[in-house]
Formats: sequence, structure tokens, C-alpha cells
Amino acid sequence: MTGHDEPLVRAEEIRQQTAAVLDEMNRQATTLELPAPDPPEALEQARAVLEQNSYQVLFVGEAKSGKSSLVNALVGRDILPTDVAVATSQVFRVSAAEREAYRLRFEDDSVQEIAADDLPRYGSQVLADAGAAPTPASTIRWIEVDLPGLRFLPDGVSLLDTPGLGALYSAHQEITQRFVPLADAVVLVLDSERPIVTTELDAVATVLEATGDVFFVQTKSDLVGVDQCRSVRERSEQLLRERFPQLAEVSVLPFSNTLLRAAALDDEDAQENLEDSGHIEMEAALRRFLFVVAGWRRTASALGLAGAYQRGSTTTLAARAEALREAAEVQARLEMRRAVFTKEWGPRGSKSTPVVTETKKTVQRAVKSLRQTLTPHGKIVAAHRDTIEAATSVKALEALNDELPARLAADLQAEFRQTAGAVDNRIAELLAPLFDEGADRWVAADSVLETDDLSLSGRRLRDTKGVRWEKIASATMQGGIASTAGTTAFYFAYGGLSSAVAMGSLTVATGGTILIGVGVVALAGTLWASAHGWRRAGGRRVQATRQDVTRNLVECAGMLQTRLFDGDFADGREGLVETHFAQVEAQVFETLKTTVKRKEEEGLAEQKRLEEAAGLDADQRKARGAELAEQRRGWDALADRVEALSAELEELLSSMNRGPATGDAG
Repeated sequence: MTGHDEPLVRAEEIRQQTAAVLDEMNRQATTLELPAPDPPEALEQARAVLEQNSYQVLFVGEAKSGKSSLVNALVGRDILPTDVAVATSQVFRVSAAEREAYRLRFEDDSVQEIAADDLPRYGSQVLADAGAAPTPASTIRWIEVDLPGLRFLPDGVSLLDTPGLGALYSAHQEITQRFVPLADAVVLVLDSERPIVTTELDAVATVLEATGDVFFVQTKSDLVGVDQCRSVRERSEQLLRERFPQLAEVSVLPFSNTLLRAAALDDEDAQENLEDSGHIEMEAALRRFLFVVAGWRRTASALGLAGAYQRGSTTTLAARAEALREAAEVQARLEMRRAVFTKEWGPRGSKSTPVVTETKKTVQRAVKSLRQTLTPHGKIVAAHRDTIEAATSVKALEALNDELPARLAADLQAEFRQTAGAVDNRIAELLAPLFDEGADRWVAADSVLETDDLSLSGRRLRDTKGVRWEKIASATMQGGIASTAGTTAFYFAYGGLSSAVAMGSLTVATGGTILIGVGVVALAGTLWASAHGWRRAGGRRVQATRQDVTRNLVECAGMLQTRLFDGDFADGREGLVETHFAQVEAQVFETLKTTVKRKEEEGLAEQKRLEEAAGLDADQRKARGAELAEQRRGWDALADRVEALSAELEELLSSMNRGPATGDAG
């Protein structure tokens, strides 16, 4: 083992030990009949994420850069089309599996099995009807390829191969908006025949809007001389540093697809070909990169969740011990607090009613704000109008006209994500007080709460040894790409959202953004088919062209506004934006209802325990007290393990120069 490998070995040990702590915490919580965390599935979900330890790596690059050939080399087969004459328009997801299989994965998560021979046909398929409104069931997310025996693919890694970028802004935006949020890391594939070009730098810029780092690979290293390969790599690194000073480290790794394919033949030159291909160095660097941009955050989020839940449940155990001494007083306190809880959070309660009212207002404001951006004088249209006015040639205006659909899509999706995020944050604030309530608070005396110095709202976590949880939470929030699993784990620990909101709302938001983008493309195809007519007339003047492009802008924005907000009354389809926020609103109300019901049931269970404690004689109380003390020792031991793992993780991150911020949390 080399010194370079040791941090990753330790990271793997911490991951496994954290998963074991969550498993033990789940087991003890069940045995002790402790109130569930918020949401109830939180511990198991976080443990499953750590156990699976899987990553999705998104490959992007120019056509002819060797991107698909690189993926084929990693899987050891010519499974993906590499013929530039085939216009690949879909993303392929390649994963290791026990048996070979091929399927289409749609945005509603449904699948359709296909054959290997169908890959070129479906890989080049676009929307069947450019004028039709896209739906989750009709929109292909990606084409899944499951293959056994992928010895060159790192364990747990799935590859997402995207269409070649080309020069169009729309290609960059679709990859960024649709697939970067679903990936744990992004790999940009470069070419050894020339340094990185402007379109590739632009692609990096759009990707960095969604994530904090990019992994760079330079293929075809065997097709050029050693000196050229090195000079091209060094020039690309220089250009990347100049344009993106925010990147912590820029390293372009040379790689040979051809030599790795030769290594798969297992002949006498296999080991030499493997070493010369650059695969050993690339795999080690990719593993380290995955840990830096995604892996540690999963572990940190799980530890944050475990720490918060352990401390909150300690209050319950302390209250049970107190009840043995003062059963009547504690029982009276519980009954009073249960009555107050129901009055405040039950139907038309003094706290639940404002949550319902403010949620509706928040959703209404969000829809109104987004709709306004597409009006003739709205934020998005006004920005594009200024750009059109600034253009000084017919050629520049024609280029703007061609890019209007993609740019409208990008701007609208950005506004949608920002607005949806603000709505989620507001909902978290509204629901946070509900998650501060529960059986632990109902049965505990004020002195118990004050002595333990707990803050259990799910928004701000402290322990008696400092601000470790807040550091990890802050670093998690500021991290790179948030995978679905990673984001869910983070919201479990820190977001204050319930299961329906933490998972469902994010899923709806992602799906809504995707369909908005696809909807823009579909509508743009209808509009631009007629809009291109004016370009074929010769002798156009700049002012006349500017007027036509401005008219196209307003018309397209109006069509988008109608489709996305008003829907189609003829066939009963509602607008995508309206549908999204209606689902969010419904999820909040369902979360409110189910969470209140669960907490009331937990309160009843605690009341039953108090009644049993009140009926114990002196010897029984003594035995029960000893049992509770032993349970408390076992539960406190978990806190020590969580604290130790947290400290080790921070030390590991510090040694890799990518740890969480060391300043005091606010």
C-alpha cells in the first residue's frame, strides 16, 4: 500500500464503521421503543446510502474527443456507438451487473426492456412529436446498459455517457440542467491532438454553475508523441487555471483507449498495455476525486443525523428514569403537553393553521413570480431584449435567434430552481417547530432540557464539545454535486423536512425542471420552423432583422407561458409549473397530517409506559431503574462512537486539504 492510498483506505473504514453505527442505532432504538427520527426512515435511508456506496459519473466532451471510446474501453466492449455519422441524442448509463440487460428509463421511473441491437435506434431518438407536451412517461431519462465482468470499471461506479457537446449552447445547458444534478462527479474528456478549445471551456463554465469541480481526462495519448501529449496537457491545464481560478486543483490525466482495450485481451502484453494506458493512475485519481466531491459528505451527513437523533432520544431515556421517581408528576405533565400539542397542531390548530395558510401564499407567490418573468417586460424577456438590441449585425442576430430556445430554457430553469429552492426553504422554516415537538419533549422536565443543552429543531445542532455538527452541516451544504441519495441524507440531518418533503419535493422539483426544459425544446421546434423563413430572404437590414428576432422572442415566451402555466384546456392538461407547486402543497399538507398523527401515537405510547411505572412496587422500580441505566450506557456509547468518527473524518479531510471550514459556525 502506498502513502497515497492510505487516506482512501481510511475513508472506506470510516464509511463502513458509520454504517455499522447507524445499524446499531436502529437496532437499539427499536429495542428501546424510542420515538422515530424525522422522517421515520431517516436512519435506515442514510445507512442504505452508505452501504450501497455507489456513484454516478457523468462523461462530457466534444464529438470525436474519444469520450464514448473511453467508456467502451472501461467496459471492455464496443457497446456504445462511436460512429460520428450516428447522431446520438440520448444519455447512456452503463453499470456492472450479474447479467446483461438493456432498458429505457423514463422520467416517471418506468422502464422498457430493449435489445442490444436497439441501442443505435433509441440512442438517436428525439421527441417523437416536437409539438406535443412532454410527460414523465414519454421522456427518456437515459438508456441503461447492465453488463457483467467490468474489470476496468471501479466498483460501485456507473458511467453516464452524454451526446457530444458541439458548439451549441443548448447542448451544454441540457447536460447541466438535466444530468449534472443526477451525477456525483463530472468528467470532461479532452483530446491529445490539441489543447482545450473555447466550446470545451464554455462547457466547463456551465458545469461549474452546478458543481464545484470537474475531473479532466485527455484521451488518444498513444496517437501522438510523448512531447506533444505533455505540451497539449500542460497548455490545457494553463487555460483552465486562467479561466477558472476557483478550481482547487487542475490536473489533466493522459489516457489511451486503445491500450486499455488491448489490455482486455489478456495476452502476454496485457499488463504492459494496462500500465501504459494510464488506467491505473486514472482509477486512483477518480476514486480520490469521488471521495472529495461526494463520498465524505454522505458520511458527514449520516454522522450528523446519528448525533442529532442520539441526543434527542437521550432526553426520552432521561425522562423515563425520572418517571420512576415521580411517576404521577410526569404523567400529569405528559397529559397537559399532549393536550397542548393537539390544540396547537391538530386540525385548525393555532400552529397548524398558519402553516397551511402560509404554504398556500408561498406557492401562489412562487407561481406569480415565475409567470411574470415571461411577460413582454418580465425579467427573462427583458434581458434577452437587451441582448438583441446590443447586436450590431444580421449574422449576430441570426445566431441569437437560433439560440433563443436554449437560452430561454436555461433562464427559465434557473429561475424555476431558485424559486423552488426558496419555496422548500420556506416550508422547512414552517415545519421546523413541528419537528421540535414530540414524546421526548412532552415527558421531559424543563430541568432535563436545560441541563442537556439541546437544540433539536433540525435546523441548528450543537453538542457540548463545540460546533462539530454545524461545521459538517455547513460544509455539506457548500459541497459539489448533490446526488439524489446524498441530498436526501443531508435533508434528513439538517433540512428539517419530513420524508414527503425531503424526498418527494426534491423529486418533483427535479422532474419539473426537466420537463420545463424539454417543453421549451418541443415548443421551440414548432415556433422556429416558421421563424427560420425570414432568414432565407436576402438583403436583410439589421433593424428589420432585430424586429423579427424580438417578435420571435415575445411569441416564444408567450407560448411557453401558456403551456407551462395555463396548460391545454382542450385536452385537460394542466400547466407544468402549476402542477409542480400543487404537488408540493399537497405533500406539505400530508406531511403535516401524518407527522402530527405519529407524534400523538408516540405520546400515547409514553403515557402507557408511565402508567406501568406508576404500578411498580419498590423492588420493581429498582430493577427497572438498573435496566434503564444499562440502556442509557449503551445509548451513550453510540454518541462516543459518532463523536470519534466525526473527529477522524475531519482530520482525514484536513489531511487531504479539502476539509470543512474551521471557523465558528454562526
